[in-house]
Amino acid sequence: MTPAAICRRHLAEIIREHPERRADPSRLDAEVAVRLAVTGHSRDAIAGAIKAAARADRPNEKRNWDAYAQRAASYAFSPHGREMQAHLRRQEQKLIRLEGRDGEIELLRRLGGPLKYI
Repeated sequence: MTPAAICRRHLAEIIREHPERRADPSRLDAEVAVRLAVTGHSRDAIAGAIKAAARADRPNEKRNWDAYAQRAASYAFSPHGREMQAHLRRQEQKLIRLEGRDGEIELLRRLGGPLKYI
């Protein structure tokens, strides 16, 4: 699965879980970035995934997609983003499965390793 496809899955899940929430794309992308951090993606990987998905999904939006994606990724590691990560940590396995990475959970379980290193 591509990084952009993973972003889209998280985005769809957020919208499904909170249908009453106003759909501000920047806030949603920031929340996706936090979820990607929870599942072990690096800051650079998060920025690349956000850039690819947002630019493709919103082609008529004029913005510097590199800077936009870097801001979203940075948010995930900011104090507020880390607070959100702590809250979402209980859902880590669910989020990893959402990304289609369930095999990694089973592999680490068999190896006796911690899930936080996926």
